[in-house]
Amino acid sequence: MQNNSMVALGHNENVYVFSAIGIEGIIIDEKSFKDVLKDLITREVKIIIVSQHFQELLEEVKKEYQAVYPIFITLQMEFGEESNAVDNLRKNVEKATGINLF
Repeated sequence: MQNNSMVALGHNENVYVFSAIGIEGIIIDEKSFKDVLKDLITREVKIIIVSQHFQELLEEVKKEYQAVYPIFITLQMEFGEESNAVDNLRKNVEKATGINLF
């Protein structure tokens, strides 16, 4: 049973690991990233997990959407990538709740 309020976006099959916990995983490329993301926002998906691979594209789209939802969580989905995901998660939680939990 998939959770329709959460979706994970990645650039390779590693995103399918989220299916094991009921989160839809979608493989996308840079060309389709913005269109897919806008479709998910239109569908009122509350939490969107995004591969760190798309960090720059995500920042461009986030400038257009200042609402509390969706919450974007950037995660490292490739072994060996440098990750600033914890800092990004802290910022997103603070934006959504107004509280700095870390």
